[in-house]
Amino acid sequence: AASASDIDVNWCNGYGFPRHRGGPMFYADSLGLSEVVESIRALAKVQGKRYWTPAPLLVTLADEGRPLTGQAAD
Repeated sequence: AASASDIDVNWCNGYGFPRHRGGPMFYADSLGLSEVVESIRALAKVQGKRYWTPAPLLVTLADEGRPLTGQAAD
């Protein structure tokens, strides 16, 4: 994928992700990446890090306050 929007289009049209959420990348940005990372870490405490470990890039973007989509977060 060349961009986050490429992933969003694929998930909305191919995998049935709810279109009103804009795709998983857009939705993650709308929630805030720091919240997404914290949710993943909470799941890791319950179900184990083997299945729930946030990707290093996701953690870096969350720490820096940057979005996945390449656009400034609101």
